[in-house]
Amino acid sequence: MLLVSPPPRVHIEKTHLDELIRKLPSPFFLLGDFNGHNTLWGSTDTNPRGCQIETLVEDHGLCLLNDNSYTHFHQASQTFHTIDLAICSPSLVPYWKFSTCTDLFNSDHFPIVLTYVKNDFPFPKRPVKYIFEKADWPLFESLCQLTPNMVDKDSIDVAVNTITDCIISSADNSIPKTSGNIPKLCKPWWNTECDTCQKTLEKAWYNFRRYPTTHNLIKFKKARAKFRQIRRRSMNTTWCSYVNSITRQVSSKIFWDKVRKIFGCYSDTQNISFLNYNGQVISDAKEIGNVIGQTLSEISSDSSYPNDFIAFKKCEEQKSVDFLPSYAEDYNSTFSYHELKDALRKSNPTSPGPDQIHNNMLKHLGESSLLTILLLFNRIWQERVFPLSWLKAIVVPIPKPGKDKQDPNNYRPIALTSCLSKLLERMVSARLMHVLERSKWFIPSQSGFRRRRGTIDNLLKLETAILATGAFRTTPIPSLHVVSGEPSLELRRHRLSLSYFYKIKSDESHPQHYKVINPIFGSLFSVRLSFTPTFGFRIGEILRYFEIEVFPVVSNVEDPPPWKETQLDFIDDFLHFFKPSTSDIVFQQHFYDHRQHYSDYIPIYTDGSKSDNHVGSAAVFPDFTIAETLHHFCSVYTSELYAIYLGLLKISTLNFKKAIIYTDSRSGINALRSAKHNTHPLVMQCLHLHHTLKKSKIKYCWIPGHVGIPGNERADKAAKSANASREAFVPLIDALQAVKLSQYRWFPEIRQHSQNIPIILCGCQSDLRNDAETMCALAKLKKVPVTAEQALGVSRQIHATTYVETSSRSCPRSAREAFEISALAALGKLNKNHILRTPLSSVASRGKYKNKDVLKEDLRDRTRNCILM
Repeated sequence: MLLVSPPPRVHIEKTHLDELIRKLPSPFFLLGDFNGHNTLWGSTDTNPRGCQIETLVEDHGLCLLNDNSYTHFHQASQTFHTIDLAICSPSLVPYWKFSTCTDLFNSDHFPIVLTYVKNDFPFPKRPVKYIFEKADWPLFESLCQLTPNMVDKDSIDVAVNTITDCIISSADNSIPKTSGNIPKLCKPWWNTECDTCQKTLEKAWYNFRRYPTTHNLIKFKKARAKFRQIRRRSMNTTWCSYVNSITRQVSSKIFWDKVRKIFGCYSDTQNISFLNYNGQVISDAKEIGNVIGQTLSEISSDSSYPNDFIAFKKCEEQKSVDFLPSYAEDYNSTFSYHELKDALRKSNPTSPGPDQIHNNMLKHLGESSLLTILLLFNRIWQERVFPLSWLKAIVVPIPKPGKDKQDPNNYRPIALTSCLSKLLERMVSARLMHVLERSKWFIPSQSGFRRRRGTIDNLLKLETAILATGAFRTTPIPSLHVVSGEPSLELRRHRLSLSYFYKIKSDESHPQHYKVINPIFGSLFSVRLSFTPTFGFRIGEILRYFEIEVFPVVSNVEDPPPWKETQLDFIDDFLHFFKPSTSDIVFQQHFYDHRQHYSDYIPIYTDGSKSDNHVGSAAVFPDFTIAETLHHFCSVYTSELYAIYLGLLKISTLNFKKAIIYTDSRSGINALRSAKHNTHPLVMQCLHLHHTLKKSKIKYCWIPGHVGIPGNERADKAAKSANASREAFVPLIDALQAVKLSQYRWFPEIRQHSQNIPIILCGCQSDLRNDAETMCALAKLKKVPVTAEQALGVSRQIHATTYVETSSRSCPRSAREAFEISALAALGKLNKNHILRTPLSSVASRGKYKNKDVLKEDLRDRTRNCILM
C-alpha cells in the first residue's frame, strides 16, 4: 500500500509514474490526493492531471475503486470535488469495497474507507470472559446446587467433571460474558456535553451538504467552533483532575500506573503476528503456538540441566520411596469446613484455568455446595488420586520487556491451572507450613515464603558480616530530598529501620533478635568512632533523634493449627440498630430484654480509653472491677482488646459456668470473629485463653457505648481513671504507628488540616546564631547553629511561601515585619525578595545608636517582657 500526494501545480513526467508502478510488488494499493479532475471518477470537468492519471491506469491495466463519491470540500468556493483516488491491482477488486465517511473530522478531505468483503479473514479476538460486575449472584447461588451424590458414588474424575459442568452451566445462565471483540479506546475526556455538541455539529454539516448556502455554512462554522471549545475545556478539566488524583494517599502501584499512562506507556497486549524460527517466518496462528510450546518445553526439559545434575537425578529417581502416611498425625486428618473457608478467603481473583471456573464463582456458592466441594477434596486427600483434568493448563506466553518479540526464546510462560486445584493446594500448603514452622525444620537463614520474614533479614546479616570484616564506606552518599513534600531519604531510612527493629523485637525466634537487642562490637565502636556502627547501635541513635523512649514490644503468639476450630460464640442482638438514628431509651429497653433472656449468664463489661498521655482498660464484674493502664503508645483498639483479655484472665481464676463479655468496640468483636487471621498478639492471646476455659460457656456481645447502659458506663469511667499497671508493653502494630507518626515531626501540622493556607517559616532568636555562649553549648553536643541557607532549604522542603527571621534583640520591628509578610502572603502579593535577615550593623546605622554594643545594651532591657511566637 503506497500513499502519494503530488503537488497540484507541478508537472510530473510520465516516465516517473511508469517507473513507480513497475517497482511496486503486486498486488498493491495506490492511494492519495492526486489533485486530478476527470469525469471518469465523478468530477464535473477534466484537467491535465486527470488525463495523466487516466492514461496511467489504462497503460498498466489497473483498476479504480472510486464510486463517484465526493472526497474533498473546497471552503473558498463552498463546492465538493473528487480528487482522492484509490487505485489497485485487478486481483484485489472483487474483495474490496470503496466508501467515504460523511464527516470531515476537522479537515477538508473526507476519509476513504476500504472494506474487505470476504469473510475468511481471521480478525483478532480476545478470550471470552465473564463480566462479574453484572453478575446475578442470588440467581447463581440458587442455580448451582451441588449435592453429595455428585461426588460420593462415581470416580474422582467423573465427580470433578460433574461439579465443573454444574458450576459452568449456572454461571452461563446468571453471569453475562464479553463478546471477545477488541474494545475501542474511548477518550477519558468525552462526556455528555461533548456528545451533545457533536450531534449539533453533525446536524449542521448534514444541512450544509444538502443545502450549501452561506447561512448554513455560518451555522456549521459556529457549531464547529463551539464543539472545539467544549472539547478543549473538557480535555483540560479531565487532565487537571487526573493529575490531582495523584496524592500522598494513593498506593505506589496506582501512582506508577498513572505515571505510565501520562507518558503513554501501555502494556502491549496485541497478538503475535509472526515468528522467526530457524530462518523461517511463521505467520500461521497454530504454527506459532506449536513453536512457542516446543521452545518452552525444551527450556524446562532435562536437557537444560548440567550433566552432573542429570546423572544425580537419574540415580535418585531409581530409588523406591515407600511413604505410608500415619493418620494418627493431626495434619493427615480430613479437611474441615473452616479450612476451606479460610483458603477461599485468601484466594485472589486470578484468571481461571481450562475449566473456566473462577474464584468469584466459588466465593458465591452456598454453604451446602461448599460442603460438597469439601467432600470431594477429602476424597482426593484420602484416596490419593489426583484428577486428570487438573493436570491441564493454559500457557500464556508473556514477552520479555526490551526483547525481540519475533524470537520464541524471548517469552515467559504463565500457566493457568484450575482454581479448584489451587484451592486444594492452598489448604495443603497451610498445613505443611504450620508443621514446618512448628517443628523448626526451616534453617534460620531462610526468609523467602515465610510469615514475618523478608529479604531485609538476609541483607541485615550480610551488612553485619561486612562491617565485622572491617570494611567501611569510602564514598559518602548525600541525603536526597523529595521536592514533592515527601520526607527526605534519610528520614525514610530511619522510619524503615525503626519499623524493622520493632518487627525483630516482637519475634524472639528471629535469627537477628538477640544480635539487635544486644548489639556486638560495643567496645570497638566506643574506641574507634570512625567505624560504621552495626544496625543495633544505629537504632539507638535513631531512637534518640526521634525522642522515642525504649519500650517492650509484645512477642508474637504462635498461630493455631489450620485444622483446629477457632470459632467463638457471638450474640448479635444490637447490630441491626443504626446508632445515630436510634434513641438511648430504645437501646436501654432492648438491653433489659436481652438480659432477661440471658439471665443465667454473668455479665462482664469491658471498655478501653485513650487520652493525651493515658491509656486504660477495665473489666467490670458484678462484685468488683479490674482496671489497668497501658503504655501511652497503645491505641484505643489495643485498650479494648486488653480489656477483653482482662475479663477472660479473671474468668480463668473463677468458677464461672456461663458468662457474657460485653464491649462497645465493634472492631474488637470483628477481630475476635476473624481471630485466626488477625496478627494482633492480644487477639491470639484471647483466643488461646478462651480455648483453655473449656468448662465455661463464654459468649461475646457488642453493645452501643454511651447510651446509658449502667455496666458500660461503669467500665468507661473505670478505664479513664485506671492507675494500676503491669509491665508496660506495646503491640507491634502500635509501635509501627508510632514510628509512622514520628516522621511527620518535621512537617507542619497545618499542612494536614489546612492545605490551602500559605505557610511562612519563621526563624526566631536569629541573634543566637552568633552568640558565643550558644555556640559553646552546641559545640559540646557536636552541633552548630542553623544557617540561613539551611533554614531556607527547609522552607522549600515544606513548600513554605517564604522564610523570615525574627529577633527582638537585633531588630525591634522584625516581629511586626514578619506579620506583615504573612499578610502579604495571604493576599497573594508576596514576591521572592521578602526574606528578612536584618544584621545588627544595618539596624545601628539607621537609628540613634553609636555602635552594636549600645544597641545590644538598649535592646536587652526591652526583650525581658518580649513574647517569642
